[in-house]
Amino acid sequence: MKKSLSFIILLFIVVGSCQRKDLLEPHTHYNTLIEVHLISNVELNKPPQTVTYHIYEKNGTYKTSGKINGSTDWMSLPTGIYDMLLYTSDFYDIDAVLYKGLNQKHTAEAYTRKSSRTMQAHNMIEPDPVFSVVMHDIVIQDTEEMQTITANLHQRSYLYYLYIEVEGLKYVNSINMKIDGMHTSAFLADGSHRENEYGAQSLEMKMMGDEKMIYGEFWAFGPHQNNDVKNTITLNFVNGKSTTIELEDISEKIKHLTEGGEIIVDQKFEIKGQEGGFNPGVGDWDDYEVDIIF
Repeated sequence: MKKSLSFIILLFIVVGSCQRKDLLEPHTHYNTLIEVHLISNVELNKPPQTVTYHIYEKNGTYKTSGKINGSTDWMSLPTGIYDMLLYTSDFYDIDAVLYKGLNQKHTAEAYTRKSSRTMQAHNMIEPDPVFSVVMHDIVIQDTEEMQTITANLHQRSYLYYLYIEVEGLKYVNSINMKIDGMHTSAFLADGSHRENEYGAQSLEMKMMGDEKMIYGEFWAFGPHQNNDVKNTITLNFVNGKSTTIELEDISEKIKHLTEGGEIIVDQKFEIKGQEGGFNPGVGDWDDYEVDIIF
């Protein structure tokens, strides 16, 4: 079930008359209250630090923009009808999401930083939560009464949970994971993606208390839907030295999880200690289990 995180942002819009001599009108001010709701399918532990708005004329021309810092903000607009793009600018002090194409509402795009790139494949940093909406036909009226606009910002990045059964975790200091075949960006107007790009995200796995399961969670723009783009997972077991294991293709499990969810890997691992020091190696593969010798 989708959850709505609501917080009210007071955005007072000063609506002034045109200053051209042939269009002189008395200078007046009007207040507009914007109420913002985040439509999320997971519980968010905090609201965004800022929400950014971009205003466009009805012919598509870029008008103005501003940023709301969780309190009040002012901008000056003449009466008229506009379209507005709103998106969560950042959830954390260091923003992992970048934005481009903002001069047109339908080209506005959120994308994550790339750590490296080879052909169409990217190694990319995990994005922050991203929410956005394009609102059409917002009418700024010639009235002294308070105007209210309600904005429902829809989710553009999603939270994934990954579980893998591993025995012998006492022989491991840390486990890093890379998952490939993920979208690299999302268009803010409708959440669609660039179909000619995909990327791999890295994260550090956590060892669960029962010592037989590793767990990771990460935000992503979702799995690429092209069947030619495989969703694969690589695990790197570290204990002074490291051993890298590539899991079986999990495309069938993850491609239907377009809006986040749980990924439970069937393949199981057993890590065995070896006397005489650290000597990593991989045993023969079978249908479900892989032995890793430390």
